Amino acid sequence: MDIITIIGAFASIFGAYIAIRKAKKAAYSAKESEKIKAQLTKHREMVELSVLSDNIKNVRNRMSKYGPASTPASLKGYDHESDAKEVQEFLFKLKENREYFGAENPNEADIVFDRIDPILNDFALATDSNAIRETGKQILLQINNFIPLIKKILNSQK
Repeated sequence: MDIITIIGAFASIFGAYIAIRKAKKAAYSAKESEKIKAQLTKHREMVELSVLSDNIKNVRNRMSKYGPASTPASLKGYDHESDAKEVQEFLFKLKENREYFGAENPNEADIVFDRIDPILNDFALATDSNAIRETGKQILLQINNFIPLIKKILNSQK
């Protein structure tokens, strides 16, 4: 009877040892899984911010024709309604990705949206070349002021 007890005790100890090893492996795997998940999340954020950065630069390039050097005569032939649609698409993407610009409400993305949106309405509805130029210039200024923030966030994620 004592031999069976001793064998049982060794089997219990061995079983406990195996269980502890498996638990440590599982904990390590869970930790590695969390690290990989964090890396994937960071990569996704970088990609989304990079796309947003490219979008705002494209919008800036489209709106640059309305900059300070423009004249009403130099704007003839341009389709400002198409440019307004491009800015509107950017604003939608900005709102979609607002979480990258802080948790506060409103955050920087909300503020930029709220600044550009009313100007954009005036720009889209404008028929006079002076009004198109002025509102386009205001939109360009807001966009230029926002680009460094996107760049700063992208650089902090690297």
